[in-house]
Amino acid sequence: MQGLNEMGETYQELKKWDEALEAHLEAIAKKIQEEKQKPEGRQNKTKLAILSNTLATTEGEFNQWMLKLKFQNRKMYDALTIKPTTLGDIQNEIPGGALILEYFVSSDQLYIFCIGRNYFFAKSVSISEDELTKLVHGYSRLVQDPYSPRKRILKQNAVKLYDILVRPVESIMKPYDSIVVAPFGVLYYVPFHALIREEGGKQEYLIERKRISYTTSATFTDLLKDQRMKLDKLMAFGNPDGSLPGASEEVRKIKDDIVHLATHGLIQKNPLESYLLFAGDSENEKRLTLLEIAGYTALRERTALVFLSACQTAMESARGSGSEMISLAEAFAMAGPPTLIATLWEVEDISTSHLVSHFYGELRNSKLDKLEALRSAQLALLKSSQFSEPYFWAPFIMIENWR
Repeated sequence: MQGLNEMGETYQELKKWDEALEAHLEAIAKKIQEEKQKPEGRQNKTKLAILSNTLATTEGEFNQWMLKLKFQNRKMYDALTIKPTTLGDIQNEIPGGALILEYFVSSDQLYIFCIGRNYFFAKSVSISEDELTKLVHGYSRLVQDPYSPRKRILKQNAVKLYDILVRPVESIMKPYDSIVVAPFGVLYYVPFHALIREEGGKQEYLIERKRISYTTSATFTDLLKDQRMKLDKLMAFGNPDGSLPGASEEVRKIKDDIVHLATHGLIQKNPLESYLLFAGDSENEKRLTLLEIAGYTALRERTALVFLSACQTAMESARGSGSEMISLAEAFAMAGPPTLIATLWEVEDISTSHLVSHFYGELRNSKLDKLEALRSAQLALLKSSQFSEPYFWAPFIMIENWR
């Protein structure tokens, strides 16, 4: 993809705008907060109106830049999940307490767009696409081997990725409980919730501090749906070829309403070659393709969640563009369910059975929403003696509506 640096003057102007915007927004946000902390009778309504208008004007400047970008680098503009033309409408629908982090990778810059219900912020990080890609590939190889002697290097990579992807906007994230990640390209292969914050000699996974869910450019509108369906029915399939004994146990333990597929699957760059595996007499009967999933609209209005606790149901490898994840999420979004849980790499059978049992137990016996139930299950594995490595708990990601 053509990088912003290849646009010459436009790139330099955008970089200057980004730096000025950061300082400007921080100053405005501070002034608004100071004024709102005063007793309501002492608040200067005129001052608040002026400050709020200034913030809106700044977003207007962002829209102007993005319109310029649309004509000078259409590929980048098209790749963004949230378009300037819909920013205002989207902000009104973003759930309270939630912050969306949208990422874009150019040839020598990483851009992070932070969008909340009443907040917008843009940040750039100087790193080449090649450097970031190598770091992600290195991390991906190590995290998928729980018995590797290179655990120290894995943690070092997780810290590096945190410093690049999260730390630049850490202060912005602080007041938000739920973080929604909209990745780009190679970042679709990164479990952001498993990145490590290192401070004062102490290491902490992001999932220990924040609720992390994900969205894609194809399914973003499902994130904004304000619905929490009652979970009282179940359609579950597991262990189609006898190679996943833990999957059979998963299915026996589930009591709530969800489509749960504990089966093999392979999601590839070409959606036409992607499938989930079921029992059947012929190859065609055994394979449920993404095209068939997209056409199964009976799931609409009756299913709150599809859980794919299968092997490689999200990614073939960390060598693609992230299109596998988009195609998987889009297929189920077309069918109707607002929430999808998938995996970033091939999962271990026994640990997955424990995670699934804990997840459904939380949904059935507590008032936790879907995202908090998944987080609780992942933290339970993290704190266990047997499954504490991220290989066991980190591959599971929740896409779209978490409520």
